[in-house]
Amino acid sequence: MSVRRVRLRDIGGTYGGLAGKSKADFERGTASFVTFLEVINNTRLRGLSLAPVNVASDERQNTVLRGDVLFNGSSETPEEVALSAVVDFDPGPATYLNSFCFGYRLTDDDVADPTYLAYLFRSSTGRKGVSSLAQGATRYNIAKTKLLDVVVSLPSLDRQREVAGMLTDTDDSISALERLIAKKQAIKQGALVRLLTGETRLPSFTAPWVKLPFEALAAPAGERAYGRAMPSGTPLVELEHVGSGSGRLLETKDARDAISLKTVFRPGDVLFGKLRAYLRKYWLADRSGLCSTEIWALRPKPATIGAYVRYLVETERFVEVASGGYGTHMPRSDWRTLRDLMFDVPPVDEQRAIASVLRDADSEIEMLGRRVEKAKAVRQGMMDELFAAGTRQPALLEVAG
Repeated sequence: MSVRRVRLRDIGGTYGGLAGKSKADFERGTASFVTFLEVINNTRLRGLSLAPVNVASDERQNTVLRGDVLFNGSSETPEEVALSAVVDFDPGPATYLNSFCFGYRLTDDDVADPTYLAYLFRSSTGRKGVSSLAQGATRYNIAKTKLLDVVVSLPSLDRQREVAGMLTDTDDSISALERLIAKKQAIKQGALVRLLTGETRLPSFTAPWVKLPFEALAAPAGERAYGRAMPSGTPLVELEHVGSGSGRLLETKDARDAISLKTVFRPGDVLFGKLRAYLRKYWLADRSGLCSTEIWALRPKPATIGAYVRYLVETERFVEVASGGYGTHMPRSDWRTLRDLMFDVPPVDEQRAIASVLRDADSEIEMLGRRVEKAKAVRQGMMDELFAAGTRQPALLEVAG
């Protein structure tokens, strides 16, 4: 298949994001802008998460147009510099770009398809090409002039659109799954509130509920131990090992590698992040181990089961109270506040039934999440194959000499 080698500056140009804006200009105004997170998290932008900004009518700012390819100009790693996203919607006349990104606009649309370019720069070939241009030490940046010097080998426009179509179809399937997950999560959250407050009772349960403070349901485990004193294979759970909002344990370390004292947890304990930034990190332990002292191991009292406590700490009410803790640098929850939080609590058999219903909902959401992960892996494989050097669709990147 014949290809055409072009330098990006010969078929387009770049523009900068918002300039001269202060904090007071944001979260207000009739104009809008594409956020930094939207650019780095998506290959195709649909205009669903634009943020408001105040831009005066006489200001000279660059507007965003359909077909523009947007890039983040900096990142903590060179591999994440210049992630690409194509504007796949019709922006209003007052739509701008955040100041941490820049845009690329084709001047010759007979040579390149912008959606193809966006996927190209997300592929392994594209990432390798642009990450080598990043400069910096603690934070990496890429100059617009460096990107414009990149040379790409492009197949015919028809082939570019064919490749872009295959990848957008895959993305649409992923988006449909993600929307389904969001719907299932909303349904589950509604059920969580109704079941844990007694607004909805499960069939055959009629026993009265009892109002109790949280300290009557669970309390932080006071056991501490050094890792070297634990049996081989004992897991060590840190905050980064617990999924946020999912109740899942993502990974662990070996507890024997821990130097300082850690908290001992047992099966049935609910691990809950103390720090305000980690209040949605919780996990129902299914084994014994050690955890960071920045995590509470909430041990259920005899009249409560851990699975029920695990869902109580997920409620917005619990998180809201937990967020009103102490400290300024790293604010954390205060047990003296949480222990007095009152709950209407059913008997153990109804607790177990409620937890089972909510666990089934979580299992369905997790299954859909695995489908999304698999679909994303397939999409990445397609991109790497379609854009790899030496395939039937070559798209090599190099810096012009």
